Amino acid sequence: MKKMSWLLPIFILSAPAVFPGQAEVLPEVMKPDQFLLSGNRMYIGEKHRVYILSLPDVKLVQTIGKPGEGPGEFKLGHGINNLTIDVVDGKLAIGSIGKLSLFTLAGKFLEEFKVPAFSHFIPIKGGYISSTSVAKGEDLPVQGIVLFDREMKRKKILLETTLFTGMGADIPVPKPSHKFLVYGNNIYVSGDRESIAIEVFDLEGNRRSRISYPAKRNRITQEYIRKLKNYYKTSPDWKNYWDYLKQYLSFPDYFPAVRDFLIDRDLIYVQTFEVENQRIKWLVFDLNGNLKKEARLPVIHFHTDRSPLHGIRQGTYYYLEENIEEEAWELKKIQIDDAPMVRTDRKGSKNPF
Repeated sequence: MKKMSWLLPIFILSAPAVFPGQAEVLPEVMKPDQFLLSGNRMYIGEKHRVYILSLPDVKLVQTIGKPGEGPGEFKLGHGINNLTIDVVDGKLAIGSIGKLSLFTLAGKFLEEFKVPAFSHFIPIKGGYISSTSVAKGEDLPVQGIVLFDREMKRKKILLETTLFTGMGADIPVPKPSHKFLVYGNNIYVSGDRESIAIEVFDLEGNRRSRISYPAKRNRITQEYIRKLKNYYKTSPDWKNYWDYLKQYLSFPDYFPAVRDFLIDRDLIYVQTFEVENQRIKWLVFDLNGNLKKEARLPVIHFHTDRSPLHGIRQGTYYYLEENIEEEAWELKKIQIDDAPMVRTDRKGSKNPF
C-alpha cells in the first residue's frame, strides 16, 4: 500500500477574526444537534426535525420532519437522540432508528428504506455504507465502518475499531473520530486513535491510498475531565442518566489524534485536539495527502459529547454558537483562505499564538 507523501514548506494561517456583521441569528433554532453544509444549502438537525437554509443569505427554505414512523417522520429514543444528515448523489439522506429517508435537497420527500437500527447508513453506488457494530465472537461487538449491498447484506469491512459498543461497554471520552465521508468517487475513513490517518477507498471498498501524518500527543487534563463530568451531570439530555453513565465513562491518558475532518474544494481539513489561546489546530491536506496549511480556528463545543456544529464551504468556516445572554443560536463564519499566512520550514513552525 502506497503511503502518501507530504509537502514542505507549509504555511500557518494566523488567527483569523470573525468579520463584523457576519454573525447571523437563527431565531427558529432552539437546540441544534446536527450541522451540515452542502452546495448552497445548510442543514441543521434538532431532534426530530431538520431546518434547511439557503446560503449565502441564510434564509429558511423548509422545515422537515416530526416524531412518528410514517413517510417523512422520524423515530428517536433508546440512546439515539439525534438524526444523521448526509448529502449523497444530489439527495438529502436522513437517518433515524431503523429507517433511512431520502429527500430532494430542498426537502421534498422521495422515498425511504428500512435499515438496521442504531446504525448510520447512507446510500452509495451499489449499496450502502454504514457506521455500525461488528461482531467479535463472544466479546461485545465493536464499532466499524461497513459496506452493504442493496439487500442490506454485509459486503466488506472498511474499518474495525477497538471501541466496544452496546450495554455494559466502556464509554471513552472524548470519543475517537471513527468517521466516513463520501467525496467524488471515494470513501474517506478516519479511524486511527494515535496518529492522523485517513484511509481512502473506492466505492467498492478497494483501498486506494492512505493519508498519514504524525500527531502531537496531547495529554487529557484533570480540568478537562472535571468539565466533562459536570456537563454530563447538568446537561438536560444526560443528567437523568448520570448514575448509569458514571460507571462506564473512561478517560484515556491522551486525546485522540483527530477530532473531526471535513472535505471542501478538494482539500481535507483535519481538526485536532491541540488547543492554544482559545484556538484549535487544523491541518489542511490536498487529496494526494500533501500538507498544505495549518489553521487555528475557534474552539467550539469542546467540553461536551456533541459533535462540533460546524462545516466548511468554499474556503469559509461556518459554526454555530449559542448566545447565552440573548438566548439564541448564531451562525458565525471565518474566511480561511483570505487570512494572512506565515511561511515555515521542516525544522518547526512559527506559532503566532
